[in-house]
Amino acid sequence: GTASLIIDTATVSGLTISPLASTAVKGTKVKFSATAQYSDGSSRVVTNQVSWSASKPSIAHINGAGVARAHKIGTVTIKAKFGSMSASTSLTVVTGP
Repeated sequence: GTASLIIDTATVSGLTISPLASTAVKGTKVKFSATAQYSDGSSRVVTNQVSWSASKPSIAHINGAGVARAHKIGTVTIKAKFGSMSASTSLTVVTGP
């Protein structure tokens, strides 16, 4: 018999987060996603594989699935790290409608 072996040598060349510059009402949640770009031109959603953090957890915290919960009014930087790549965006928490 024969077998095929495919070796992928693509390396991570970038990381993006969406949505960018979000606004959330206090007490609600926002779902972020992370996408890695590779040197071969491909991309892959890596939301559950990145390390998520929030610059001011008292305003909003984010879990490992990319879901941020808005606690109090203010602006926080949401950051994702995947290997040597990182990306960030802002989340502004406002009062209700």
